[in-house]
Amino acid sequence: MENVAGILHTDGGRPWRALCTRFDALADYTWSYQVLSPDTHANGPQSRKRVFMCGVHKRAGSRVDFPGEVPLTRRCVDLLDAHACGQPCAPCYKRMLRDIWKVPPDAEGLIEFCSASRAYSPYKDPRALTAQELRHVLKPDVCSALIKHDPGHFANHLGRMVTNEEALRLMGFDPAEVRVPSLTPTQMRSLCGNAMHAGVLARVLTCLLQLPAGG
Repeated sequence: MENVAGILHTDGGRPWRALCTRFDALADYTWSYQVLSPDTHANGPQSRKRVFMCGVHKRAGSRVDFPGEVPLTRRCVDLLDAHACGQPCAPCYKRMLRDIWKVPPDAEGLIEFCSASRAYSPYKDPRALTAQELRHVLKPDVCSALIKHDPGHFANHLGRMVTNEEALRLMGFDPAEVRVPSLTPTQMRSLCGNAMHAGVLARVLTCLLQLPAGG
């Protein structure tokens, strides 16, 4: 099972304790959990901290192994196609970027409007971002987690929203191997926002099934 890391502390931790009680009641299984993220555990340039809860039958062993950290060798902007055509952002977000925050159009990186506007409200505190604040919202190396909500991730230096293929890459999938019907960017964003990162999941299953690395 997998869930957002906030489940550990939501409502004073009561839902998490109830879940642990249910898992502990599975007498034939050993279970454990760990917080994993693509940028630390799957060479995926996306910050996506999720709690993975895994169990094994006791006849298979007495412990649950999780993957260790691996180096991050790619940037999120490396997964973008500079020649692809994507949707422009809505006029309200363009005004927020250029007129209020004064984000240079050639500044490289991905920005996730929902989290950025919560941190620096263009309505309650309309002003240009400082250099430090700009680094907080504009991510060229490790982007914020893909979420299902609108409007999604905007490639500032390309002047457009991410494409379906780019969203799949950011989630650890090879777009050439994913067979899906024709989806709108909104539909793809919803699917990717609700998905487990394929690279993290592959490493978890490799440990659980005791497969050789890369197997």
